[in-house]
Amino acid sequence: MIDKLDESATPCWLSCFKEKRAIYKHDEHFTLSWKYFINTFGSEPLLKKYLWNLGLLLAKPEAIESGKGIFIRDILRDAGYQLLAVKRLNIDAEKTGHLWRYAKGRYTEERFQLLVELMESGSSVLFVLKDSQYDERLPLSIRLTNFKGSTDPRDRSRDSLRAVCGGIQSVFLNYIHTSDEPCDVVRELGILFDSTELQALLRAIKSGDQGAGGGYASDPLTPEFGYALSDVDSMGRIQAALAQIPNSEIRRKASFALASCFSGNRDDALLVIELLKNWQLEVFKIDEIVIRSKAIAMKRENKSQDFPTCEISHWNAYASYMENNNPLL
Repeated sequence: MIDKLDESATPCWLSCFKEKRAIYKHDEHFTLSWKYFINTFGSEPLLKKYLWNLGLLLAKPEAIESGKGIFIRDILRDAGYQLLAVKRLNIDAEKTGHLWRYAKGRYTEERFQLLVELMESGSSVLFVLKDSQYDERLPLSIRLTNFKGSTDPRDRSRDSLRAVCGGIQSVFLNYIHTSDEPCDVVRELGILFDSTELQALLRAIKSGDQGAGGGYASDPLTPEFGYALSDVDSMGRIQAALAQIPNSEIRRKASFALASCFSGNRDDALLVIELLKNWQLEVFKIDEIVIRSKAIAMKRENKSQDFPTCEISHWNAYASYMENNNPLL
């Protein structure tokens, strides 16, 4: 292991995917943020010590607006995570594009556009975390991603963060985003913090201070609307809107289509969207996003991406190779 780092270096512990490390060398947000990490921590042993135990969790608008932010914060604390910074953010289309830049090869264009609208629909809250239990084998970022739970509600363990948040969430509305690997922590900090904030945060982390990114003074977890959000709640609110249609036969068809689309029928979702528009029925923006998410494909049929989504199994295999001194370039 080298003692000093230059800005072009991407050590193997940043990611278990060589393709990802190669691509991030040319990613503008990673390279700028990486420079600040190097300037702050200097040597590779010290840099790895701090970055290995650093994680990011973003509570998205559907979590904050439904009052789940405080619950997520408390669950993180109870699980042994120390909150280094909490920052309220309004994430616009440009930042959404940067954050999910490398997922675009998997997402359909319709899903990505809906993601932009979701992120712009309200505030998000970013948690910068460290773990009270340092793990030499796995970085905190991948452990936090594993704790978060699967995007698909059917695949989540009962003790995953998404599962204990409650509500019948969907693949699209899933409350939380986390940075997969140490290199993603670096890159996403470069997106979500400006240069001055990021350098102050890193200095505070090195010195052991808390509340480095703005702290709790502004109470960033206060819900904006306060309604309990789940697909079922959206279904009920949309049903109430459709009940305003004066024609009883159309109301009956609308009710049937709504139930059908929440069971997975895209054509009926399109019909509900058309009825809401034609009858000028108003629903919450979040409910509009829910119903539109039922009408589109989530993933491309022909997916393309230079590296897969990182899972704990990748890191376990990678750690085994590293322990056996088998170089992975």
